[in-house]
Amino acid sequence: MGRLSDQHPFSGRNGSAARDRLASVLYAQQGGKCRMCSRPIPPSLRGKTGKRAAVVDHLRPWRLRPDLAFELTNLGLVCAGCHFTHCASIEAAHAGDAELIAQAKERIGQEW
Repeated sequence: MGRLSDQHPFSGRNGSAARDRLASVLYAQQGGKCRMCSRPIPPSLRGKTGKRAAVVDHLRPWRLRPDLAFELTNLGLVCAGCHFTHCASIEAAHAGDAELIAQAKERIGQEW
């Protein structure tokens, strides 16, 4: 599937507002824990830095599946530590295959 845009779906004012709404729903669904490591994520989902900061991750990368960019079933709230460690390496290892990426991310979350 081709890319619609190079701009991240959560960039800009409208994207940022959508990200905040989705993060709040994911936070409640996941009991305030990272989808990957199950460690608590601070309830203030904005403006945090460091490894515990909240990141809304696309299970199937938005560049590969732009049609799923705002679908809750394709999103997970993860801590920044997991996002920049696990998600980045998974996406690099399975570059171009959205389903393999999603499966690998889901496996990591089940291992903890």
